[in-house]
Amino acid sequence: MDKARRDALIDLTPDAGDQSDSDDTDSEEKNTESDHETNSEQSESETEHEGTSTEGFFYGRGSQKAIKGEENSFKWKKTPFKSTKTTKKNIVKFKAGLTDASAGISDEISAFEKIFDSDMLEPIVHCTNLIIQEKRLTGKYSRDRDCSDTSMAEILAVIGILYLIGLQQSGHTNVIDLWASDGTGMPILRTAMCYKRFLFLLRSLRFDDKSTRVERRKTDKLAAIRFIYDKFIENSKRSYVPGSFMTIDEMLHACRCRCDFLQYMSGKPAKIGIKMQAFVDAVTFYTWNLELYCGQHPEGPHKVSNSPAAIVKRLVEPLEKSNRNITFDNSYTSKDLAADLLKKGLTCLGTLKKNKREIPPEFLANKSRELKSSLFGFQEDTMMVSFVPKKNKSVILMSTMHDQPEIDPSTGKPQLILDYNETKGGVDTVDKMCAAYSVSRTTRLWTQAVFYILLNIGGINSQVLYFATADKNLCRRRIFLKNLALQLMKEHLLIRSKIPTLPKDIRFTLRSHLKLDEEAVPQPLSDRKRGKCKGCRKSGEAGDPVRYVVLGHLLCTDLLQFMIGLLVILMAAVCDHGLDDDVAGTSLTMTRRT
Repeated sequence: MDKARRDALIDLTPDAGDQSDSDDTDSEEKNTESDHETNSEQSESETEHEGTSTEGFFYGRGSQKAIKGEENSFKWKKTPFKSTKTTKKNIVKFKAGLTDASAGISDEISAFEKIFDSDMLEPIVHCTNLIIQEKRLTGKYSRDRDCSDTSMAEILAVIGILYLIGLQQSGHTNVIDLWASDGTGMPILRTAMCYKRFLFLLRSLRFDDKSTRVERRKTDKLAAIRFIYDKFIENSKRSYVPGSFMTIDEMLHACRCRCDFLQYMSGKPAKIGIKMQAFVDAVTFYTWNLELYCGQHPEGPHKVSNSPAAIVKRLVEPLEKSNRNITFDNSYTSKDLAADLLKKGLTCLGTLKKNKREIPPEFLANKSRELKSSLFGFQEDTMMVSFVPKKNKSVILMSTMHDQPEIDPSTGKPQLILDYNETKGGVDTVDKMCAAYSVSRTTRLWTQAVFYILLNIGGINSQVLYFATADKNLCRRRIFLKNLALQLMKEHLLIRSKIPTLPKDIRFTLRSHLKLDEEAVPQPLSDRKRGKCKGCRKSGEAGDPVRYVVLGHLLCTDLLQFMIGLLVILMAAVCDHGLDDDVAGTSLTMTRRT
C-alpha cells in the first residue's frame, strides 16, 4: 500500500497517537511494554544466569536431559543453515484484494453492503419490531405513531446517524444538544428523524428472537447476538483476500454495561471493556477474522480452549497452506505454536517472554554485551535473535520466516526486528481508527455495545473494499464516512420528504441534501382534511372541516369563491353565450373534501 492510500485510510485525529517505526532508537523497547503488561526486555539484575553454550551451539534453560537430546527445541546452532534460494515456506501464490463476492462496488454504500448485507440487517429489523410490538401492548404510548414499527430504510438511517455523530466525536453528547434547532446542533439529524424516535429505536434495537434466547443461552453466552456476529465475520472473510503479512493481537473496546465477561487491561486506553482477538491485514488494516472473549462457554459446540495458542489456531485456520506470515507479541509466541503453524503452511514472527525455557542464557540481558549487538540462534526451520537496544537490556524475537542473520547497515538492527516493527501494529492501528470516529454510545446492553464495535470495524473494512476498486476512490476517512452516512440515510430522507407537515427548515434541509426543487418535493394532499390555503397561506376556521382541492392544491372558501367569480367575469367577457356551461365545466376540476 502506497503512502497516500495508507494516510487516507488511517486519518487519525492529531491526539490519537502515531505508529512507532524502525527509525526510533528505542522502538524495540516499546514493542512489549505498553499493551499487555508483558515484557520481553530484561535487565541484568533480573536474569542471573550462567552460560551453557558449547562450540557451535547455544542451549536453552531446560533440564540437562532435555538439552542434551539430539532432537529437542532447546539446541540452537550459532551459524545459519545453508540457503541458496527462497524457501518454499516464503513463496506466496495468491493475489491480495477483492474477491468475486465483492464485484460491483461503485460507491461507499455498495462497499458497506458487502459487510452488512440484507441477510444480516433484515433479522435486526424483524427482532426490533418484535420488541416494539411488546412495548405497544404495554399501553404506555398514547399514540400509535410514537411506537410504530421500523423498517429497513429507518434502521439504515439510524446507522447513518451514528456514523455522522461519530465523525463529530460526539458519542457521549446529549442527543438533545445534537438535535438543537438554534444553530448549535446538526441540522441533518433533525431532517432524518426526531431525537425521541432515534432514542426509541436505539432502546428497542435487538439482534435475536427473545422467545428462544433462554434455550440458546444454555450452550452459548453470545446467543443474543450470535447470528449477527457470525454473519459479520463470514461477510468479512468472503469479501477480501488479505495480504502476505497478518497480525494477531488483542483489542479492548470501552464498555461498562451489564456483562459477565468484561475485562480489565491496564495497558489499554479503555482500561475496562469487551476484549476481542483480531486477525488483521498488517498493510491494509482489514479485519479478516475476530474472536470475542466471553469466558468459558457452557458445555456445547461453542465451548473451546481460551489459551493463546488455541485462539491463534482458530483464527488462522481458513488461511492454512497459504505461506502467509503471522506477527504477534509475546502473549502468543512459543516454540510449539511456531512449529504447529509451520506444519500448516504458515510462518510466524514474534517477541518472546523472558521465562521461555528455549531461550539460551546468553540471549538474556547482561553487562558484558555491547550496545546494539545481536546474537543469533538457528534451528532447521526457526531463528532466534537477541538485540541490545540499551545497556543491560535485551529484546528477544523468534521467527520461522527468516533464516539468515541479516543486519540493516543504516540502523544496526537485525532485519527480523525491522520486519517485526513494520507488521506488529496492524491491530493497534485498527483500535485507534475505531476510537477516532467511534459510533459507540452509552448503553446498558452489551449486545448493543458489540454492535457498535462491529459498525466501527465494518466502517474500516468497507473503506478498504472501496479503495481496492480504483485509485480514483482514494479519499480521507472522514470524507468516506460522511458520504457513507448520507447514502445510508438517503432512502429514509426521500420517505420523509413526502410528509406534508414538515417544518420549513427541515423541508429546506431536505431539498438541499436530496437536491430537489421546491415543487419537486412530493406532497400527497389527497388524504389531507386540513392545511393552509395555497393562495393566501391562511388556515380555515377550526369549526369548518370543508376544504377544496383545485388542481392538486388546497384552497380556502374565500379564495375559491373569489376565483370562481373572477372566472365568471373573464368568461363573460370572452363569450356572450354558454356562460353557464363554462362555469359548470370549470367545476369539474374541483373536488370537495369533508
